[in-house]
Parts: sequence; C-alpha cells; structure tokens
Amino acid sequence: MKVGEYSLNFPSKVKIYDIINNDLIDGQRIGNQFTSKISLSNAVSPILSYANGNLMISYPFENSFQVFDLKTNSLFESTITSLIHPNTKEIQYVEKDELNEFVSKIKAWNNDITFGPIYWDEQNQVYYRLVKGVSKSLNPFDGKVFLSLFDSNFSLIQEEQVTEYASNLSFEYFKSNKEIWIKKVSTAEEELVYHTVSLSK
Repeated sequence: MKVGEYSLNFPSKVKIYDIINNDLIDGQRIGNQFTSKISLSNAVSPILSYANGNLMISYPFENSFQVFDLKTNSLFESTITSLIHPNTKEIQYVEKDELNEFVSKIKAWNNDITFGPIYWDEQNQVYYRLVKGVSKSLNPFDGKVFLSLFDSNFSLIQEEQVTEYASNLSFEYFKSNKEIWIKKVSTAEEELVYHTVSLSK
C-alpha cells in the first residue's frame, strides 16, 4: 500500500510513500488456485488506525507493527516481544492442490493467535490493543484474551491476560469513555453481556 502527499500549492509534486510490508504479508498468505479456477486466500490484510499525527499499520498475524509519522513522513517499525503470548502466527503451508487441504490450513491459521489494531487512550496517554489467543475451534468465545499497553513512543509498558478475571470473552469489543467493553457469551440469544476493562499505566 502507498500513501501520497499532495500539496494544493504544488499539485504536480506528489510524493508517494510505500508503507505496507508486502513481503511480510506474502509470507503469511495461504493462497491457492485450484483446478476449477477458484482462487482463495486467508485474511492477511493490514489494519490502519490513526492518532496523534501517526498512522499505525498493524497485521493480524504479528505482534510488531509499523508507524508512519505524517508530520515528518517517516516510517519506523515497533518491534514488540510479549512475555505472555506468542508474537506471530505459525506459517501454514498448503502441500496439496486440494480444497480440503486448503480449508484445513485456513482453519489452523484462523484459530492461531490474532492481533487487533492499535488505538489511543487520551485520558491515560497510552496506546492499547487486544490480542486473541490460540483457539481450539472457530468458536469466537474460545481462547484467551490479552491486553497490551504502549507508551507514546510505542514501547510495550504493560500486558495482562484479561481472561484471568473474566471467562468466555470474545474478540468483539469497543471503547466507551474510560473503559473497554468486551463482549461475553450469553446463554440467552437476545441478551448482550460485556466485561469492562479500565485502562491504566
């Protein structure tokens, strides 16, 4: 992916910045074109989020992420190493040109650890993300959920396993005021239950 810098004063001078690591994406891509000419691939697309003049480029398969400073037009990578969960998905290789093989590898990849986008919490002056741990099935409530906090320089300052304090948490969540609301499984189909997490350094 490329970002363009455009000036109204000099419309003919457009600067293009390549900010997406395509080699990283290709390394995790599980794709195959079968004899029936059906082309399939897993969801390896980067996730973009913005705060404080920075464009954060995160990937669902890796703990580390990239930051593009829109003020200086500079790109750097924040290399993150967790002590409580894996730092990358396991690369899956399709060995046979068969749909069943592809589906099996996709399932293993989807059930592996998944990294959410980077967000900014103004009150605590920290960036944060949720991480979904390894699942045994495609059940959205299976697997541990982790919370990572980063300082203004994108260095990891704290990480916690949220599922130590609440069970049956999904990877569906939203931020409201001072808390993160994480959806929980409910026995009643029409009932919505959430676990709230307060952010602090």
